[in-house]
Amino acid sequence: MADCSGTKYAHNPILAEEPPAIHVTGFRDPYLAPWPEMDGLRGQGSSLYGLISGGIHGQGPRTFLYSVDPTDLTRWTYLHPLVVDIPNNFVPSNKWSGDLGVNWECTNFVTLSHGRHTRTVLIPGSEGGHERPWVTLHHEKHPASARRAPRYGNWFFGHLQKHDDKVQMHIGPAGLIDWGILYAANTFQAPDGRRLLWGWIIEEDLPNAVLANKGWTGCMGLPRELFLQVTEHVVGALSSSLDSVGSFDLVHGKTDSVVTLGIRPAEEIGQLRRSLLYDHSPSPIKPSRRCLVDSPLSCEIAACIHVFESTKSISIVIRHSSDHSIQTRIVFDCKKETLSVLRNDSTNRSEVNTSPEIGSHTLLRLADTTDTGCIEPLRLRVFIDHDVIEVFANDRFAIATRVYTPVEHTGITLASEGGGWVEELKIWEIASTQDDREPESQMGK
Repeated sequence: MADCSGTKYAHNPILAEEPPAIHVTGFRDPYLAPWPEMDGLRGQGSSLYGLISGGIHGQGPRTFLYSVDPTDLTRWTYLHPLVVDIPNNFVPSNKWSGDLGVNWECTNFVTLSHGRHTRTVLIPGSEGGHERPWVTLHHEKHPASARRAPRYGNWFFGHLQKHDDKVQMHIGPAGLIDWGILYAANTFQAPDGRRLLWGWIIEEDLPNAVLANKGWTGCMGLPRELFLQVTEHVVGALSSSLDSVGSFDLVHGKTDSVVTLGIRPAEEIGQLRRSLLYDHSPSPIKPSRRCLVDSPLSCEIAACIHVFESTKSISIVIRHSSDHSIQTRIVFDCKKETLSVLRNDSTNRSEVNTSPEIGSHTLLRLADTTDTGCIEPLRLRVFIDHDVIEVFANDRFAIATRVYTPVEHTGITLASEGGGWVEELKIWEIASTQDDREPESQMGK
């Protein structure tokens, strides 16, 4: 603990160690916030609650719940583990969520509301999870490339229940805060009430020797807003049944309502926009491959694209060379219901990990006069800042990664298989966070 001047608090540590008689896998990353629902179930007055992340050997990942005196923040009273029904390497939904690992980090809780709907969300980062199968396959083909430690930035809706003298959380629908490399997410409430999230974009795709020469590694991702996304009059998903989408909480009625965690760039990110580089008029996606623009190294792409029943995929190809031999492809696969960043051709450097980033994403079918409903458009926002790529879709999906592409390759192209209709596609130059740095893609050559 320190005051705002940076003076170290004289009476550290507040907590010297983990609770007695618990064999923990980790014990770190305190999070502190009010929790009125917890107060009500415990029959307490206004209090604060602290979470310490970790796990218990042989039992699974855990977050340890403390009651904190709001008049004296040095007084933490251990209550019990908040969640107890999660074994090691539990995966709530094979397609729609991540591995909850063996140890949690940076766990925080938020309560979000939209109209009559309220959900409590727990956001733990997990370590000790199994490697994603497509990453394993990549390393079998490219054994010399750098390897990452498997980590997952998870979220799930939790339901608090009182059992005797304990109030514990049972998990419900679950997903990922980010399907790529953004990790260790933490949240805070902005003065206007929005819940904002910051996360760390880990840098492990370069060999250790290259990272050591750089003198620094990783960066913060764009600030993101979390909210409760509620979609009414839903009759289905693009390919899957609604009941099988593990990140959706269904409210049944004449038509279904889908409740899930919303995630989008914080609105202030719009202030980074500079000159408009490209503005696509509404039209079908042409099958011929054509470079839309050679962009600066920092830009934003915003697109609204309608898919048809015949559409197989929509792609935005970025950071590509004139002959497309070097490229990164952002691909929405309608049949597989995946949104991927395919990096295998992003560089010719064999020591760089270019495994794909693959996330699960579907579009909703909304009630109309047809049996199958109308398909919501694919709404994308893609941010490129030198080697950092962040992709957002339909305000409920995010994936972050890095590419180590030579700086001269900056082409952007739109493509589809099976057709599609562009309602909007704009590309802006944006203010860069790296203007005064040597481009990372030139390092280690």
